[in-house]
Amino acid sequence: MTVADLPKIMDNALNWDPKLEAYCVNLDVVEDVSIGVAVVRSVAALEDTPATSLEPLQESIDPDALNALCQTGENTTKCRVRFQYQGYSITVVENDEIRLSPSDDIDVSSISIQEDR
Repeated sequence: MTVADLPKIMDNALNWDPKLEAYCVNLDVVEDVSIGVAVVRSVAALEDTPATSLEPLQESIDPDALNALCQTGENTTKCRVRFQYQGYSITVVENDEIRLSPSDDIDVSSISIQEDR
């Protein structure tokens, strides 16, 4: 996969879930990119705008910390991370899925981490 393929992949990976009232991205579909990049590309696809026109992700959350907390693999702890970015409530669920819900809440400091045991 190349960087040029990312917008097309993100468009195909985004699915609306009416029960959750959120767009969902299965991280298995975008496994070749970091979670931070997948978040930015997902929002860009939803807004139909280039990712470069969005505010940097680090304005809302530390991308390196997000990627470290939510890394995928057999020996990782399943967790849930929630934060605000570009008018969306973003939730990374059990290292498997990103959920994006339109949000009017502008509190970008709202981050919660829950370890699933």
